[in-house]
Order: sequence, then structure tokens, then C-alpha cells
Amino acid sequence: MASNHLKWSIIRNNNCFLFKQRYINRPFSKEPLNLKGTHTFRNNGLIHEKTVGVVEAPDKKGVVLVTKRAGYENKPRRCFNKIVLKKHARKTFQSIINFLRHSNYCQNKKMPALRRASAILEGQKPPGSRNRRRRGRYGRKWSASAARKKPE
Repeated sequence: MASNHLKWSIIRNNNCFLFKQRYINRPFSKEPLNLKGTHTFRNNGLIHEKTVGVVEAPDKKGVVLVTKRAGYENKPRRCFNKIVLKKHARKTFQSIINFLRHSNYCQNKKMPALRRASAILEGQKPPGSRNRRRRGRYGRKWSASAARKKPE
């Protein structure tokens, strides 16, 4: 197969995932295996043999860890490995960390994968589900004023 640098020189200026915006110097990328969304050689998921992506599960409950397997570039059906993670957030993050650590993927993909999974899981929560309580001096003021305003 061709080298990664040759592939990058071919698709660097033109591909269907490239997204340029006016007055912003760095172009963006919408490809599914690009964790950071920037159009760079390092983050590109099309050219590297082993890449990682995190997408939302089809039923909107959990995330899917998508990995590209080395050696299957000319077999698109067998190229991608998908793992559905529907556990709670901490278990999901630990599963992603363990998979990346034991499968010899680049360790610089760990934090972007966790950030993407966190954003997806946070977006799946219903609105108003987070209980935000003020802490410290302002929290005491707020709870005291809330206690006084209770209807009788």
C-alpha cells in the first residue's frame, strides 16, 4: 500500500470531509475517525492504518467505539471494528482507556476520545437533569433565600 505521507498529499487539499470557514486559517474536518475535528496529518483518520473514533450509538443510549484495523484497507467491510458501550459514564471511560492501552493504539488519542465520549454522553442526558448546587458563601446565601421564599 501507499505510505501515509503520499495519501496525505493526495487528499490534503480536496476531500469530501474538508470544511473551510471564512476568516479562520485552519480548516476543519468532519470525518468520523477524526477525534479533534481539525484537518491535519496527525488527526486524519482516512490515511492511518490504526485510528480510533467515538460516535453516538444508533439508539441514542451510549457511545460506539469505532476502530480501524491494520491490514484491512482494501476490505472496507472488515476494516472497521465497532464496540457499543452502554454502561454508565465512568465504566465507559475506563473501557475506552483499557481498549486503547491494550490494543497498542497511539496514546495521544486517549484524551480526545474521552472528551468526545464525555460530550456525547452529556448531550444524551435530558435537559434539567443536572442538579447544580451553589457551594461556599454564595450557596449559603442562595439556600437561605430559597428557604424564606417557600410558599406556605
